[in-house]
Amino acid sequence: IISGELPEDIHELMLQGMRAIAIGYTEKTVDDKEELPRLQPLMAIILSDTIRNNTKETLEYFHQEGIDAKIISGDNVNTVMAIAKKAGVLNYERCIDMSTINDDEIQEVVRNYTIFGRVTPSQKKMIVEALKNDGHHVAMTGDGTNDAPALAQADVGIAMNSGTIAAKEAANMVDLDSN
Repeated sequence: IISGELPEDIHELMLQGMRAIAIGYTEKTVDDKEELPRLQPLMAIILSDTIRNNTKETLEYFHQEGIDAKIISGDNVNTVMAIAKKAGVLNYERCIDMSTINDDEIQEVVRNYTIFGRVTPSQKKMIVEALKNDGHHVAMTGDGTNDAPALAQADVGIAMNSGTIAAKEAANMVDLDSN
């Protein structure tokens, strides 16, 4: 199943910021070197992110100080956009699905968008590099192994203490209370 084929109720939940994990079945042999065969849907698991209490105030402070916040995520762009809206990210509607972008387009895309969904680990690093190429000082937070290259590339990489060892090793500092 691809996102365009999701049942309407699941798609609507994703537009509200929920994450959906679809579980399906196929009688065909699955080979990781080939495209996944069409699956018979069995169930969907819906997950919700909790936005921390001080997120809106922190983002307002950044804005007042002239700091732009961009959201870079491997998740579905509509889900990321909905979470960004709830969190108070300015220009949250300026979003893009990075699975549709070639590496040579990243510099221009970074100038025009705030929310980046379906971002690969290498694209995260390229986004940080593109911001730096435009003269920005870049701080990045992350918690996963997929964030490590971008955390290392940022001027200030901040790993969450609840994150992976790889993220903490790549970062300049670790946020001990993951806040």
